[in-house]
Amino acid sequence: HTAPILREALNEAIEQLPATLIVDMTGVTFIDSMMLGVLLSATRRARPNGTELRIVVDDPHVRRIFELTLLDHVMQLYPSVEAALAHAPSGK
Repeated sequence: HTAPILREALNEAIEQLPATLIVDMTGVTFIDSMMLGVLLSATRRARPNGTELRIVVDDPHVRRIFELTLLDHVMQLYPSVEAALAHAPSGK
C-alpha cells in the first residue's frame, strides 16, 4: 500500500536533481514486486539526470530478495545510512 507514496516521493526528489538520493529502508522486513518496481523505475529515472540512487537495506531477508531478482546488480545497496553517505559523491 505504500508503493504509490514512495513513487511520488522519489519522483519529487529526482526532479530536484540531487547528486545522490538515499532511500532508507532500515527496518523494512517485507518487500513485494510492486515496491521493487518502484525502486527500479526510480533508478532508471535518476541515472540520466546524473542522480545516483542508493538503497539502504539492513534486513538480510529483504536484501536476499534483491539478490534473487538480480536487482542488486542494478541498484546500489548499502547496509546502513552511514555507509551510503560515506560513499556518496559530493556535488549538486
